[in-house]
Amino acid sequence: MRTFHFAVIYNDFRQYQGFLQSLHEAGFTETNTRLTGYDNTNGNRYEPFSCINLAIQATTEPYLVFCHQDIRFDRGEGYPELARCLEELTQRDTSWVVAGNAGVNFKFQTVIRITDPNQSPNWRGPFPQRVMSLDENLLIFNIRQGPRASTQLAGFHFYGTDVCLHAIKNHKVAYVINFHITHLSGGSFGAEFWRMRSLFELLWSARFNFAFVRTVTRQTLCLSRVRWLRLFGSSKWVSKLFTRLFFYHGLKSEPKK
Repeated sequence: MRTFHFAVIYNDFRQYQGFLQSLHEAGFTETNTRLTGYDNTNGNRYEPFSCINLAIQATTEPYLVFCHQDIRFDRGEGYPELARCLEELTQRDTSWVVAGNAGVNFKFQTVIRITDPNQSPNWRGPFPQRVMSLDENLLIFNIRQGPRASTQLAGFHFYGTDVCLHAIKNHKVAYVINFHITHLSGGSFGAEFWRMRSLFELLWSARFNFAFVRTVTRQTLCLSRVRWLRLFGSSKWVSKLFTRLFFYHGLKSEPKK
């Protein structure tokens, strides 16, 4: 039985070929890994939120890996290391839903194990560590725990935070794990990013009384179904006061016993 199902949206075939070569050289072969590619080379036919849900439904393997076309398994860690890392994580906490290599913990600290153009420290643990959000370059879903992405959103940003919040609302957890790869891109903040942020805040605010969520891109979001609380929490000095002084997040992060 295969261990992994990799799903990748790609719009640059050369980048995708580089990813495939890196994947094979790291020990992910047809005997242990299945691959689904979503071809956007002729326009954005596919987007992550819907593709994550489609890939989850199509996955018969224990783990779905939804990742970018520009990641490379070139840091000496491949199939055996990832399989072992996830096995150890499951032994530690069976309630994990999604794992990745960069995220923000419940003290609003970045937890990261990656090499990328941002020149951030590529080791900031300890690992594994629970997080409220994950970077989208690599998302590993535990199919047995019923992961999902929002069906009301569509776009190329904030889906890493979205899947984490679904886990948290279901009293389950997300983790950053000790699995080191290279990400060739440092991310972007164009008009689409800010449009997606507004839509994301609107959707998730309806599901919280008052909560703060921080993303790896250092966006601190105040989520509240009460409009005046949302406006109050969106003030920079208020968010700094709560997140830096009180470590207040308002998220019920503990899994059900």
